[in-house]
Amino acid sequence: ASADTTYSGDSQIDILSPYLEITAIRSDKLTKKLNFARKDELIYPVEVGVIRTHTIDDGINHVRFNATTGGTLPKYIFTGIMDPAGFHGDVTKSATKFQRFNLRKHELFVDNKALPGSQINVDDHNLVEPYTKFYRSCKLIPNIYTGRIMNITEYEETNFITAYDMSGIDMNSGWLSVHLDFSENLSEKLMLVVYLVYDKNIKFDKNRSVSMD
Repeated sequence: ASADTTYSGDSQIDILSPYLEITAIRSDKLTKKLNFARKDELIYPVEVGVIRTHTIDDGINHVRFNATTGGTLPKYIFTGIMDPAGFHGDVTKSATKFQRFNLRKHELFVDNKALPGSQINVDDHNLVEPYTKFYRSCKLIPNIYTGRIMNITEYEETNFITAYDMSGIDMNSGWLSVHLDFSENLSEKLMLVVYLVYDKNIKFDKNRSVSMD
């Protein structure tokens, strides 16, 4: 298939020799803490992802999207821009291709206050800033255990995603919004995809009723 499509013609891509890689640790302390045979309350920490989308109209060059409407803030936020047709299942478009689309500036706000370090300025001569901020937020650089990562060209043309680690900010709740500025008015509609990651706990009480908070 070409780089612009998820599928080749009307046929699906053949996936050859798929495998699943899982990182695991051994810990007697965790084994005892999370042993389901215990009679008291059990708490399993998990991460839960939430996807929000926003269709960006053509003819504009500034976007403000409320990713949350108050409440608990996520631990991480990722954003990407793509062709709406690909997102909605058009097999002639890629469903996983995120591009810059002449984005000039990206910034995050909570209760109309800019988050420190969230502003990303980008142009044809400045792709290092979004590239390095993405990988640092994902803790892939510096990281001696990281395998091959994309080069800047691959990042810009196929995987232009922003990432922000909110675990270190001194805020727990509020209205989280994404602000985008483009270098010129958009000639076509685009899709903003926002992925939010929350810390949650799965709880089993002593009667083994299950709840999540």
